[in-house]
Amino acid sequence: MTWLDETRSRAKAKQREWEKCKEEVRKAKERESQVRDQLTALQVLINAEQPNKAKAADAPVTQLSLATNTDTDGNKAEIVRAVIQEHGSTGLTPSQIRKFLDAKGFPASGNYLYAVLLRSKRTGRLIERNGRYYPPEQKEKAAS
Repeated sequence: MTWLDETRSRAKAKQREWEKCKEEVRKAKERESQVRDQLTALQVLINAEQPNKAKAADAPVTQLSLATNTDTDGNKAEIVRAVIQEHGSTGLTPSQIRKFLDAKGFPASGNYLYAVLLRSKRTGRLIERNGRYYPPEQKEKAAS
């Protein structure tokens, strides 16, 4: 093997190593972006779940027939699930849920509502069928 052939061989090996490093960097940046997005979403949820003393005093919790206990005073996620429970047989779309929450004095951003719905669906507290959300015990009725 000549010096030129050896140098070309070494250059090809370094080229492969460099491409491998570029792929690892791309994957690391992608993972960083995913984790950053997840962290941001969790921070939004934490901020939304923290009870605002002024809002809690003014909020008409008693208007929700299933959310009249003190456990739901500062927990919007439970209020969302209570609204869905109230309308369990027909199910609700996210826009309908948001309208009910606004009407009852519990405004929630779209991002927050979808985060609650996704988390509740994953934990089995809600069921989604055809874009509507149902309480879990309504699964058989919702399917028919």
